[in-house]
Amino acid sequence: LVLAAVCSACSAEPDEKPTPHRLPLFDGQPRSHLITSQPLQIDPGPDAEELFARVMQCYPSPSLFRAELHAEARSGRVVQSDGSLSSGPGASVILRVPLWSALELDRERERESARRQKAAGSVGVYIGALVEWRLAGRELELLRSIERRAQERVALGVAETAEQIAAVERVAALERERVQHLAKITQARLEMLGLCSSDKAEGLQTYMKRFTPIDGARP
Repeated sequence: LVLAAVCSACSAEPDEKPTPHRLPLFDGQPRSHLITSQPLQIDPGPDAEELFARVMQCYPSPSLFRAELHAEARSGRVVQSDGSLSSGPGASVILRVPLWSALELDRERERESARRQKAAGSVGVYIGALVEWRLAGRELELLRSIERRAQERVALGVAETAEQIAAVERVAALERERVQHLAKITQARLEMLGLCSSDKAEGLQTYMKRFTPIDGARP
């Protein structure tokens, strides 16, 4: 009877083992660890000189005559409009339009130099961030393959979970890096558009859309 009870208990035990925990991939997308082997091709993006010229062309046209409004207070004898003299304090508003001013020309040259430096800086950051974003995309493609392979190795029991965790951390770090590159691209693009007049900004925006990645785009 005891032997029969033991055998009965053994037969009552479930045959299926509990399913082990399976750590998902970072983005949760199912994929194979095999990738298509293709040579690295990085689009150089827009020509720096052409983009700089487009930014400079869309800047509002400078005014040839910069009128200045002055308010002046005077005391003593003042010449009236009819030629008569009057005494006592007085105030007047004067509109001055300089036909030629060495000081104004110097100011215009300084403004032009500052504008060109700002435009050149934005163009450099924009093109550099574009290349970095695309390079990070290629690296991310390879790391995702390594992450998937680590997941398969852990499932087969030939590797520890730490191997997949390390791969997930590398993918997550590179994803954050790509977001930073995308933020630089957006900032530089908005800075260049901010240098344009409202009626010319759309043309520059259309040109840069040929190169600017869509937010959240993946390789």
